[in-house]
Amino acid sequence: MLVRVYYTNLFRKFISISIAVSILCLSCCTGNIERDSEVLSRNIVETVNGIIYEFKGNNNNTLVFYLEGSGLHSVLGVKDNDGWSHRTFSFFVIKYFKKFADVVIIEKPGMKPGKDHSTDSEVLAAYTSSNLIDHYSVLIDDYLDKSDAEQVVIFGYSEGGMLAPAVYRELKNRDRIKKLVIGGAGGMSQYEQFMVLAESYVKMPGKYRVECRDIQRVRSRVRTFPDSIEFRFLGLPYRRWNSFFDFSPADYYANIEIPVLFYHGTFDWSVPVESTSMLEKLYPDKNFVFMYIDKMQHVPEDDKGMDELFMRLIMWVTEDNNK
Repeated sequence: MLVRVYYTNLFRKFISISIAVSILCLSCCTGNIERDSEVLSRNIVETVNGIIYEFKGNNNNTLVFYLEGSGLHSVLGVKDNDGWSHRTFSFFVIKYFKKFADVVIIEKPGMKPGKDHSTDSEVLAAYTSSNLIDHYSVLIDDYLDKSDAEQVVIFGYSEGGMLAPAVYRELKNRDRIKKLVIGGAGGMSQYEQFMVLAESYVKMPGKYRVECRDIQRVRSRVRTFPDSIEFRFLGLPYRRWNSFFDFSPADYYANIEIPVLFYHGTFDWSVPVESTSMLEKLYPDKNFVFMYIDKMQHVPEDDKGMDELFMRLIMWVTEDNNK
């Protein structure tokens, strides 16, 4: 079944949500990945430092940590009495990677499984790049202290992809991480992303391009009210944007020597493909692989595209990528 209709609905609502898009309305295609009761019971692990979702796969020697994209909701999406009203990209990560690895998905600070936190003041205040980096790194380290997995991978998508290199650099168990997978992110700060999108050849909603072209005024206002959780831009509070506008992932890759796979759609209007291609120019001699997916937006639009994407990701993760 095609998921195009769900992505179309998402894009129509995108202006009120976030530039680092991660809410994916996927309630049809992901139904067989895990039953709702399993996702919100058997797979939840509550630790002293936060919540993770643990999915045991067919190969306990490989472990994939997944960092989800942006949103004021659980990294799994939003669940109500009738089931999932929103499901995120994390469900595809579970579906495909669980076939050959254990998968651990890390919940964001203060968030609860399947809940929307758009009016939760404590969650809004905690939603900054530095807090996310600290939170993710602590939970990964905690898990690795108890894990014997030899092949450990961090997979970050969108916002999670932006933060992944910084998370990696913060880990005390950094030497346990063998590879990074970065999807739809790259090296630019979010301010730089907006500046590129403002004049991009990529098709996008007209109102959204207007927002991109107004980004200098928006950044000025955000800097005037840097800690505000009441004022919002594209659905997210100023406090969040203030921490991300100048956060540059590119800086962290200078000291990363493990293999990294970057994949990006050439028609991505959430994060411009230039954010990834800049890294290819900055670090031509590193063990980095750049996968540009022709005409793909922020995510594949149908099951065939999703199958092809994850087939390529799995092949790269499971092969020997060392020079």
